[in-house]
Amino acid sequence: MSFGQFVAKRSSLTRVWNNPWLVAGTDRETANIIFFKITSADSRNKIIEKLLRKKCKDDYNLFRNSLLKHLRPIDIERNEVVHCNVVNHVGADDEGETTSTLL
Repeated sequence: MSFGQFVAKRSSLTRVWNNPWLVAGTDRETANIIFFKITSADSRNKIIEKLLRKKCKDDYNLFRNSLLKHLRPIDIERNEVVHCNVVNHVGADDEGETTSTLL
C-alpha cells in the first residue's frame, strides 16, 4: 500500500474516530478526552468494539467486523510510517573521502 493509499484509507475511517461520542453515548468533548488520550491502537480498537457491541448488539455486525478488520493493517502501517528508522552508513571511498548512505 502506498502512502497515498494509506492516507486515503485512513481518511475514510477518520469519521468514526472523529465522532467517538456517537458510539460512547456521551457528548463530543467527553468522548474526545477519553479516546484521543488512548495511545495504544489495540486498546482503542477493543474499546470501540465493546462499545459498538453494547450499543448496537448484533445490529451492524457486518460493518463492525469490516471496520475492525481494516483498522489493524492501517494501525500497523501508521506505526511503520511514524516510527520509521533510518540508518546512515558512513564509510570512505577509494580516495579516502567520507561517504554517507541513508538506508
